[in-house]
Amino acid sequence: GNTGEVRRQIAKGLALLNQAINLDPAYAMAWVELSQVHRRKLWNSDVLASEVFAPANAALHHSQVLVPNLADAHAGLAFSQFWFEYDWTGAEQSFRRALELSPDVATAHWGLALLLLSQDRSAAAGFVHLRTARSLNPMSPVYHTVEAGLLLANGQLNEARMRLGRSFDISPDLWLTNLAIGLLHMAEEHPEQGLAALRRAVALSDASRARSVLGVQLARLGETGETRLLLNQLLDESKSRFVTPTSIASLHAALGEVEPALTALEQAFRVRETRMAFIKDDPHWTVLRTEPRFLALMRALKLDRYGPGLSPV
Repeated sequence: GNTGEVRRQIAKGLALLNQAINLDPAYAMAWVELSQVHRRKLWNSDVLASEVFAPANAALHHSQVLVPNLADAHAGLAFSQFWFEYDWTGAEQSFRRALELSPDVATAHWGLALLLLSQDRSAAAGFVHLRTARSLNPMSPVYHTVEAGLLLANGQLNEARMRLGRSFDISPDLWLTNLAIGLLHMAEEHPEQGLAALRRAVALSDASRARSVLGVQLARLGETGETRLLLNQLLDESKSRFVTPTSIASLHAALGEVEPALTALEQAFRVRETRMAFIKDDPHWTVLRTEPRFLALMRALKLDRYGPGLSPV
């Protein structure tokens, strides 16, 4: 698959940045880029969040010592507040501070958009920030793909299709893009094409997320035997390595196994899994939403206030 390639790219990126830093330890932007390469591991493999954010934040602190008001570093720390510390107000302030310092930091627009959209705040503002991020970094397949996923969740299928077409042009082997294309086909009720794209995503990735999304879609089509097979695979692997708990949780939930799904979600919260930042709207948890243990998680994450949005603003 293509994951080995992603892993090699990340390793190569780390090596080149470390080289740049050795040559010029005062090059603040290299430290910021180093933190971004660390964060990429979150999406491309099953890795403990602490093992990503400890080195990422250390690199950002280096850059801040060198250049205290570097907008990109503020944006980087905002991702840690958002995806690891679950500090929503802190994250929003850091993203907005980055944009005050420099309105053309794509990562800050993108992060702020995800924060607003994942918490049912202003969808309009969220999509504006997404488009801005994309216009600042038009060659990022991830920006196109994530925007497509959010458009799809918002029922905007044509716009989603357009974004995915662009992402596919840039990077046809990105597992995330193939995953989103699969979900678009499923939403358009073309299950054969959908499953084919999801299977391609699985082949291109060694993040368990791809297998869990495939399993959830199979269960929706009544193919629970294969869903069970995928779940058993992940449970088996989790005995010898870290497997992202939400991947296991979504397969249990898809099979209607409420208690084990909740247990896995509680573990995801303990290890500060990034996907917990998106729990408020994630359709994988629909069957769990009325459960007291799920409501307790929402309270612990402070995602339960003010009805649909997080704050009256």
